Formats: sequence, C-alpha cells, structure tokens
Amino acid sequence: MENKEELKETVSKEENAADFLPKKEKPRLKMSRYTVMLVPDSTDDAKQYEFSIDKIARYVVLALAAVVIIACIIISFAYKNYKLMNDSSLKSVIDNMEVDNTSLQKKNDELTEIVKLNEDTISELKDKVSELEIQTAGLYIPSIIPYKGHALPISDIIIENAISYSCLEGVAIVATANGTVEDITENMYGYTLTIDHKNGYKTEYTVEEKLKVEKGDDVVRGEVLLYVSEDDEIFSYSVLLDNERQDPKQFFETN
Repeated sequence: MENKEELKETVSKEENAADFLPKKEKPRLKMSRYTVMLVPDSTDDAKQYEFSIDKIARYVVLALAAVVIIACIIISFAYKNYKLMNDSSLKSVIDNMEVDNTSLQKKNDELTEIVKLNEDTISELKDKVSELEIQTAGLYIPSIIPYKGHALPISDIIIENAISYSCLEGVAIVATANGTVEDITENMYGYTLTIDHKNGYKTEYTVEEKLKVEKGDDVVRGEVLLYVSEDDEIFSYSVLLDNERQDPKQFFETN
C-alpha cells in the first residue's frame, strides 16, 4: 500500500514540474528560395536574382486579377455597345412605326372624307329617288282613258261596275298605268286581260280579239294592248282597288 501511495505522489510531482518547463515551439514552414544567376560571356557584369514561390504566387494572383478586371471591362463595354445597338434598333423600329402610323392616319382621313362624300352623294340620291317615286307614283295609278282614237261609251254593260265602249277600226286600246300582265283568260266575250299595278290597283280589259301582250309582260301607261280591226267592236274596262271594283269614271274625272 505504501509503495502505491509513494508512486502516486511521485507522478503528481512530475506533472506539476512539467507545467513550469518551457514549451517547444512548432517548427515554421520555411519557403524555398531560389537564386538565378545570369552569366554573360564576359564575367564583368554577372547578375543574380533571388525569387521564392510565395512571390511567384502573388504575381500569378495579380496577373489573374488583372485578366479578370480587363475581361470585366471588355464585357461591360460589349454589353453597353449591344444595348446601344438594341436601343438604336428599337428607336429605328419606333420611328418606322410612327411613320407608318402617320401614313395610316392620313389614309384614314382620306377614307373618312371619301365616306363622307359618299354619304352626301347617297343622301342626294335618296332625295332624288324620293322625288322620282313621287313623280312616278302616278304612273302606277290607272288615271287615263283606256283607248286612243274614236270610241263611244255604250249602255250595254258586260261587267258590273265597268264601262263599255264601241270602237271604230284602228282604235288603240291602251294600258292606263304601269304594271305587269297578271293573267289572260278566254271566255264567251273573247279575252279578259288583268294587269296588276303593284299598289293595290288592278285593271281588267275584256276584248273580242287576241291581245298583243302575254302573261308576265311588263307594260307602261299608254302602251298599246290591241288595235281594233273592225268597226263597232266592243270592249269593256274596269278598275279594282284591293280586289273591289271601282267606278272607272272617277279616275278620269280627277286626272
């Protein structure tokens, strides 16, 4: 037991003594240095240069930094030129668009003026058409005597609310208004012609001879429908409004 305690005490003293011993410094890394000597043919001007790895590393880093800086400058300059070129191209495009817009605006103004002129012309034409319609409206109303030549009204009434005439040879039986031949029928009196005047008016002619017009023909006021070939030939004439027979004389009296 005593030996163990003595051993512990000896170790403890050695540890305490070690704290007061000077500490060994770590060895520093020494940089290798190199010497270069330039020896000319004559030994008078011999020169030598010393360099180390750390100096070479510094120079390499400085060179790389210079290269990076120069590269950045070149890239920046190239980017600015590229941007300027794009800006110039964009400005050119904008200028062209403005020119096109001005041209389109001019054309639009010209078209607007043409449309206005056309509208004025159309308005004038409408007015003229209205005037012509007013002027020609009477052409579609049966308002003239249905014959040209010598004919006398007679009391023999073939059709109710119609007027009959006895004609001399050569009398022309005429249309009393513009219209379209709606129908031609053959009957015991000869032929009955119906003309539709497209405004509610219709006229009917009953004649002994065959007519000069056919179904579907357009006729105008005063157009000859038939020339009477014998004296004392009789024909009848009637006016219908909305399919109601009217007294033909009232049209002769008012027109």
